Amino acid sequence: MKQLVFIFLVLLTCIFPFSVFAGFLDKDNSAKDVSPGIMVGEVCGYVDYPVTQEFLDAFEDVLKEQIENTKEFRLEVPVNTQEIKLRGILTSINTVLSHIHMNAIAKGGNYQRGEVSAALLRYTDDLYGYKYQPAKREKNRKNIAEYYKLSQYLEYPLQELREKYNISYLLFCNVKQVNARRNNSATSHKMDVNIDYYLVDTVKGRVYEESNFSDKSVQSIEIPVYFRYSKTSSPNQMLHDVLEAQANRIVKDIITNGIKALKKEK
Repeated sequence: MKQLVFIFLVLLTCIFPFSVFAGFLDKDNSAKDVSPGIMVGEVCGYVDYPVTQEFLDAFEDVLKEQIENTKEFRLEVPVNTQEIKLRGILTSINTVLSHIHMNAIAKGGNYQRGEVSAALLRYTDDLYGYKYQPAKREKNRKNIAEYYKLSQYLEYPLQELREKYNISYLLFCNVKQVNARRNNSATSHKMDVNIDYYLVDTVKGRVYEESNFSDKSVQSIEIPVYFRYSKTSSPNQMLHDVLEAQANRIVKDIITNGIKALKKEK
């Protein structure tokens, strides 16, 4: 009997510290999971004359860095080989994300037909009819609410993305224009970056839309950087600093205004 009691006490001594340690681990993991999950769905240019892919890739990388630095979100990255059901058909996750992005642009109406890509035109024509004009829709939508909703056919893909990646939000950026122009001095240029961005609530399918374009946001870059800005070269550190400033503004806005707008009831 004494031997059994001794063995029980030994086992209890071994198990108790482990359970306490496991409890600490669980607390640490639960603390990390408090932050809502977010995925950068797509950074592209649905415009007639898009910027270079190098620029888009660089901006997406910087945007993800800024999201991680805030600690307000848990950043999730899509698996490129994964497939999601879209209208009942298994479709690559990148195609599904493009559909959500284009739907957000179309529903928001913040574009002109003569300035957008052929892909977006085909999508909006399929959605609303041939030669759809978005201007009136944008005006009406802005008078109704600070957010609008995606099309109903995207409800299931949003649900699947939410469950597979445990994300509350998707973020999309439509880089509409990048202008480099000569400053007053002959030694530098200024660069304007015009980006529309869309924060999507994966639960309710709501969209918060905003643009970061502002003349006050321009930054000076040296002439050599201006000439290197082409399809044959990658952005350098000075261009990275400009992108970082733009990404920082977007992330701060979705934290300060975007989430609040999506939670607001009409």
